[in-house]
Amino acid sequence: AFMKSLSYQMAIAALAPQHRFDLRPAATMPTPEIRDFMARVTVIADQNLMMSYPKQWAARIVVETRDGARHERAIVAIPGAPGRPIEKAQLALKFEQVVSAAGVGGAKRLWEIALRLTDPDGGEALPFEPFSLRAEIGAGATKQVGL
Repeated sequence: AFMKSLSYQMAIAALAPQHRFDLRPAATMPTPEIRDFMARVTVIADQNLMMSYPKQWAARIVVETRDGARHERAIVAIPGAPGRPIEKAQLALKFEQVVSAAGVGGAKRLWEIALRLTDPDGGEALPFEPFSLRAEIGAGATKQVGL
């Protein structure tokens, strides 16, 4: 259950980003350092951020340091959203990381197949939202692809 918590995800992002795509935690997770970080994270719902959801996945983070300094950042468009596009190479890297973390071999080959499913002509423009690829494949849509 701890893997689904926002405090755990924040601790991973700060202290162990190499584990951000892990689907199953190692027996040593969470470490004492991660548990300590988790204990210092407070999550507060902000209904103002939900006003444009699901079209936009807005977020705001506030960090208060031990010396009392306060740092705040808000994000309206997440990477890959229409207002904040990502390059094909960035999307390919994220795909490889997520697929590899799931324990599936051949991530690069799967990426090539996914591109042929969405862009059979091999053009540079990706005719899909990055987040819709999973839904299209997960819905059982099939298409003959040359392997």
